[in-house]
Amino acid sequence: MAGSTYPFTDGSIITAAGQNQSTSVVNEIYTGSGFNSSKSAGSAGTSTASHELTAISSADLYDCNYIRIKILHKDVSYPYNEDSSASTQIKIESKEIAGSYADTMAVQTTLSFANNGSFNSGQSVHVLTTSEWIHELTTGEKSNGVQFKITSNSITVGATVSNTSASVTNVQTVLERIHGDNS
Repeated sequence: MAGSTYPFTDGSIITAAGQNQSTSVVNEIYTGSGFNSSKSAGSAGTSTASHELTAISSADLYDCNYIRIKILHKDVSYPYNEDSSASTQIKIESKEIAGSYADTMAVQTTLSFANNGSFNSGQSVHVLTTSEWIHELTTGEKSNGVQFKITSNSITVGATVSNTSASVTNVQTVLERIHGDNS
């Protein structure tokens, strides 16, 4: 059975020959705190933070159909008070240069932890995880360039959240262009 060549389609059998036709180029490594969010103890609600990654010009998108976004982030959920919960979320949006943002990866809950009364107060959950997304470029993004925005939400819920908290902290975000033989 013959293997597929790049670009791959649903149901393709990927062989070494086909895989070797694509390469990735790191466009940006972001280690800043722009989309770090933290909902401190006190009142229930949501803390939201966003950061725009560096735009990629159309010239840099030659022979490119996909962008890979990898977000290594630390999430903390601390539902201290009985009958409270704390959760974290990540969302990725894209836009053509000078366009408007739209979801490419809709909001995803990355950590959720609840105190149901039998929980031992003072415990929290700390998770270091990677959220990865492959974005397929639109014709407009290839022609005009593309930009991505990452948003995090830290959420606390409950009648009493005096000591309940949640947070998302970026460790490293990598934006990669995936190039290949599109003939």
